[in-house]
Amino acid sequence: MKYEGLLKKARSTYGNLTAADAGTKRMSEKFGGSGSKIKKVDIDTSKLKGNGLMALPSLGDTDDDQSSLDLAYQEVLEERKVMMGEIEARHSSFSGGDYDVASQGKFNAFGTMLVEIDSDETAASTDPAYGLTEELYGSKGSGKGEIVKQSYFNLALPKNSTSTSRSAGATTKATKQKVIDMIIETGYKAGMDDEEVAYTLAIAAHESGFNPEASARESSASGVGQFLNDTGTKYGLNDGNRWDLSMQVQALVDHTQDNFEVVRKKSLSNDYVYAIHHDGQTKVSKQNYSSTSTPGLNISKEKVMPLVNKYLTYVRSL
Repeated sequence: MKYEGLLKKARSTYGNLTAADAGTKRMSEKFGGSGSKIKKVDIDTSKLKGNGLMALPSLGDTDDDQSSLDLAYQEVLEERKVMMGEIEARHSSFSGGDYDVASQGKFNAFGTMLVEIDSDETAASTDPAYGLTEELYGSKGSGKGEIVKQSYFNLALPKNSTSTSRSAGATTKATKQKVIDMIIETGYKAGMDDEEVAYTLAIAAHESGFNPEASARESSASGVGQFLNDTGTKYGLNDGNRWDLSMQVQALVDHTQDNFEVVRKKSLSNDYVYAIHHDGQTKVSKQNYSSTSTPGLNISKEKVMPLVNKYLTYVRSL
């Protein structure tokens, strides 16, 4: 019987739990370590295929029974994958401090889901799947501030989006890793060296937390690199491709390369690469460009540069 061992293993792990119960169990296993407690996981199971109530049936002995079991197992497995992806997205947003039921009011896959977590996860904990610490998955938005007219923050997310909001970092870890991988690949193809690739990752981590749908509240800044509309236009971004990940990444790589060139020509330290990204290339040409005249330099030294060497270690390990 083709899947007998697989089914037995699944049943020994989950018994006759429903898909929803099994999802809660898996979440508890993932986030329920020492000092961490799952307070509540409330899922609208009506949005799941088969209403999320199918338990694994008893193991049969005939070919027909086996075929039914195979189908049932795969269906339940897929439901759990969908459910856990959404739960992890909720966890990511909640732990970042920008989760607000009143202001968000909607979820991508499940109409009503609340996830409240008290976790001891720290920046030092490493995800064994990717070898990155939580810190290196980027910043998370504060969820505060007035939303100006030119902002894209209130623009509805695409139906197939893995992001939970347009705040920095409000997307799944899998999406963040996809962005990280694309930046590395695109950077090397563009001729960047290891340090320049690492610097580009640090900029994206600080600016958007690797959320391709990220938008600033106080400006038109959007995407992985948080380009203002005017700057984005210079690097090929427009209303038709603004949310295209490959275009966002290419624009960020090109812009960062240009900023490195400006810094080299002016014999400035690499602190200024992000300062130019933040404040604009025109300001660096002024004789009085400093941390007191523009905020980007201080942000670079305090938030971006400390990440560069950590990303450098990562990219060199690949």
